[in-house]
Amino acid sequence: MAKKEKPKPRNREEYLAMKAQKKKKIKNNALIVLGLLAALTWYGMQPLVATPEYGLCKTYVELQVQYPNSLRLTEYDVYGKSTRIFYTHRDASGSTRSEMTECVIVPHPQIGYIAESISTNRKPISEEELIKFNKSIPGILASEPNLQIPAPVEQGNLYALQPQEPTFLQ
Repeated sequence: MAKKEKPKPRNREEYLAMKAQKKKKIKNNALIVLGLLAALTWYGMQPLVATPEYGLCKTYVELQVQYPNSLRLTEYDVYGKSTRIFYTHRDASGSTRSEMTECVIVPHPQIGYIAESISTNRKPISEEELIKFNKSIPGILASEPNLQIPAPVEQGNLYALQPQEPTFLQ
């Protein structure tokens, strides 16, 4: 196969026009590459977000912990209809506790979502508490809970599981 030859300019004006066209093509390609790189970087820096079921379960956990500023979400898992949230927090005596809350939240045609069952450390909550929480679900959804997924805990670093003190106390 013969290589395609580029047309040779006949005079200086054609040469300058070809050179300008070549520079424009290089500039456009560079802008496309920079745009794609910027879009990829922006997309990669966005936090991972979960489902509204996770937001409802997380809100339940925040309402149940005695000192929510010591709450540290360590992991979350979706298994079938249930959403499990693993977390650590400090209790009234100052000791660090590691717990798990499992919420079974399903779509509801009128309210949006409804909790079928919630259990903390495999112990189900009472029916009265469940009804009370279900009544608050429309308000929780209206306030748009934070759906950011917690960052994974470093393997082998047990200190990462301890709740962090607020910066104003340090």
